[in-house]
Amino acid sequence: MKKLGIFAAICVISLLVGGSPARARIVYERDSLYSHIVVEDIGGTRTLYFNTWPQTEMLIRDPGRGGLQYTEMYHAVLAFNPQCKRVLVIGLGGGSTQKAFLSRYSDITVQTVEIDKTVAQVAREYFSVPEGSRHTITIEDGRRFLARSKQTYDAILVDAYLADYYGAYAPFHLATQEFFQIAKSRLSERGVLAYNVIWSSLSWNDASLRTMHKTASSIFGSVYMLPARRSRNVVLVCVPGDAPSSATLKNNARVVDKKYGRLPTTITSLVSQLSTRSLDTRRVPVLTDDYAPVETLNLLFR
Repeated sequence: MKKLGIFAAICVISLLVGGSPARARIVYERDSLYSHIVVEDIGGTRTLYFNTWPQTEMLIRDPGRGGLQYTEMYHAVLAFNPQCKRVLVIGLGGGSTQKAFLSRYSDITVQTVEIDKTVAQVAREYFSVPEGSRHTITIEDGRRFLARSKQTYDAILVDAYLADYYGAYAPFHLATQEFFQIAKSRLSERGVLAYNVIWSSLSWNDASLRTMHKTASSIFGSVYMLPARRSRNVVLVCVPGDAPSSATLKNNARVVDKKYGRLPTTITSLVSQLSTRSLDTRRVPVLTDDYAPVETLNLLFR
């Protein structure tokens, strides 16, 4: 039934845009401890699904391209910390973010923490995620890893979501004040945290976005928003101290773009999309370990 559901959705989309439906092929399917995992090929694109929700896209002929747009937003961290050398990513999926950082920035190393060992196996075998001296994968809960770690990181990227047949939401223990405090304590002097938030309504009034922004802001000095235009994602860039000036960010972006040459998405273009607009957070809670209804935020707080 799950295969038929995914295939039917693809057929409907193809017919709506006026073409014949492309032939979908399931190349992997398995239940892990956390998700029903499907890898599907269609029209030259490979997609990873958790419980029917797409997690990663990749061009089969070029595994370094084709990722979901929001993963490009993470590269904005380099405007805040142009000397970034050590990156931690919580959540692996198909590894679009990891592959991009490794291929574009030769002097950056990446540590990935992924809770599901089956996801790691799929990422290696079906999405060409490399491992070696510049990229290691640890199978562990992300918060537990941070709490035990003695390392500091120039950037921490959080892209961990649970997906069921009703929606996708962040694991509650990765969305609370306590989590943000632990993450902040593991940042280097100029380190920043970038956090993927799914906003289901595509509106600045979205309760999930307002709640996550309010919670992050209770720990971090400044929180920027970077919305993806082609997906339901906003990346929050969280800075421990005062907000850097616009001129500083633009200058840092130019330095990074010059250093690394022609990037598919320039850091300068990402800086131009950063938003510091004020959100109305009066009626949404600060999430804590004692209260974090992440699955129902848009129902409880409209």
